[in-house]
Amino acid sequence: MKRLGKALKILGILILVLVVVAGGTSFWLVRRSWPQTSGSLQTAGLQAPVQVHRDRYGVVNIYAENDHDLFFAQGYVHAQDRLWQMDFLRNVSSGTLSTILGERAIGSDVTQRTLGMRRAGEKELATVDPDTREILQAYADGINAYIAANRSRLPLEYTILGVEPRPWEPLDTLTFGKFL
Repeated sequence: MKRLGKALKILGILILVLVVVAGGTSFWLVRRSWPQTSGSLQTAGLQAPVQVHRDRYGVVNIYAENDHDLFFAQGYVHAQDRLWQMDFLRNVSSGTLSTILGERAIGSDVTQRTLGMRRAGEKELATVDPDTREILQAYADGINAYIAANRSRLPLEYTILGVEPRPWEPLDTLTFGKFL
C-alpha cells in the first residue's frame, strides 16, 4: 500500500511537470510572434527615421518625414500585428489557398479564381499612377522587411502548417482590397 502511494505521488509530480512544460512551451510559441511594442528597430529600406507609437489600447500612430517611409512603416507594422491573417486572406482572394492548406482548399481556389479578383487587381495595377505604385511598393517592402527580419518569430500557424509566407507584392494589396 505504501509503494502504491509513493508511485501515485511520483506519477502526479510527473504529470504536473509535463503540464507545466507543455503550458510554458505553448505560451512561448504563441508569445514569440507578438509585436514589439517598445524600444527601437533598425531596418533597411527607410530613407529617414520613423517613429511608431502605440497607445494604451495598441492603436498605432506613425510619424514619418516622407510618404515612402510612412507606407513602409505601415506595411511593417501590419505584418508585425497581422501577418498570418494577411497572408491567409491574400491566398483566399488570389485563389491560392491550397498552397498553404493543401488539397482540401482546391474548391475555394476554383471559386476565387472564377470570381477573378486577382485578374481585377492586375488590371488595376496596370492603370495606377506612378505615385500610387510607389506607395504600394513601399507598403509591400515594409511587409517583406518584417518577414525577412523575423523568420524565427513568425506566427504559430506557419509552424503548424510547415509553410513560410511568400514575398508580398503590390498586386497582393490590390487583390486583397478587392476581396474585402
